[in-house]
Amino acid sequence: MCPPPSVNPDAIALPPKLRRLLYRIRVALGPSPIIIANRKKSGSIDIKGFVREIFPEFSWAAFSVGVPGKAQKITAQLWNDRNQVIGYLKYSSKPIACDRIAREYAVLSQLNVQPRPLKFGPLSKGTALVIEPIPGKHISCGTLPPEPQILTLLDQYAIAKPVPLNEHPWVQSFQQTADPIALKWLDALGNRPWPIVALHGDFSPWNLLRSPDDKIFAIDWEYGVAEGFPYLDLAYYILQVAYWCLEWSPTQAFEYAVEFLSSPSGPNLTLAEAKAIVRLSAYQGYQFMLEDGHSIEEKPQYWRSKVWEHELCNISN
Repeated sequence: MCPPPSVNPDAIALPPKLRRLLYRIRVALGPSPIIIANRKKSGSIDIKGFVREIFPEFSWAAFSVGVPGKAQKITAQLWNDRNQVIGYLKYSSKPIACDRIAREYAVLSQLNVQPRPLKFGPLSKGTALVIEPIPGKHISCGTLPPEPQILTLLDQYAIAKPVPLNEHPWVQSFQQTADPIALKWLDALGNRPWPIVALHGDFSPWNLLRSPDDKIFAIDWEYGVAEGFPYLDLAYYILQVAYWCLEWSPTQAFEYAVEFLSSPSGPNLTLAEAKAIVRLSAYQGYQFMLEDGHSIEEKPQYWRSKVWEHELCNISN
C-alpha cells in the first residue's frame, strides 16, 4: 500500500499474513525496524500524499489489518527515516468502520487531552484519521479496583455542566434506539442532573497507555460519543477486567461494579444509580458488538446480557 522508497524493486512480495507475522516479530525483538512491503499493491492508497503536510519527514509505514467484518479497518504506524514513530493513520472503506473513525475524530476534537487528532478526511474510497503518537506501554490487566489515576483521567472528560436527565443528549439518543427493558433503567437516574462527558465506549486496559512519566492516556476512541453519560466508561472498565482478565461470573462482576460505584472511594452513587449505570454500560457494549457483526451467541455477548439481567439478592432496587 505504501512501501518505503528504499525497498529494492526486485523485493519478494510476501503474503499479508506472513508480513504481519514478521512485523510482530520485529516488535517483540526491539525498535530496529524490518521494512516489509508488497510492491504489487503499491500506490493503491496514497498515504504519503495524505500525511505530507503534517509529516513531511514520513518515510515508511507498518500496517496492522483488523479482524474481517463490518468494522474492519487498517492501522498504519508511521515512521520517519530515523526509525521513529511519528503518528498513526486509521483507514477503512467499510461504512461502519468509517463511522467509527469519524466518531473518534469528533470526540478527540472536543477534548484538550492527548492523543490529538491531526488530520481527518476522505482517502481513496474510504475515510482516514491521523493521530499523534503517545509513548508508553499498556497498563496491566486484571487490577481492581481501578487505580486512582484512571478515575482522574475520566474526570478530565467532562465537557459541559450537569443537566436534567431528560435534557441530557446521551439519554435523548438512547431513548430513540434502546429496548424497552433498558429504558426502565433510566428511572433510577432521574433524581438529579448529570454532567455531559466525552464517552470512550471501549474503556479497557488494552486501550490505556502509561507514559514514561507515569501518566495514563486513553487511545482508540472509535466507539466514542462526543456527548456521553458519566460513569459508563468506569463501569465498563470494571466489567472488561472482570471478564477478560479475572474470569469472573456475571453475578460477581455486577455485584463488585455496583459496590465500587456506590462507595466513597468511587463515584459514591446511590445503590439504585450504580445498578442502573452498570446495566447501561453492559447493554451499550453489547449493542456496539452487535453493530460490528458479533453474534448474540458469542460467549462475551451472553456474559454481558447476564450482567444486566442480574438482581442483587436481598437488596431493594
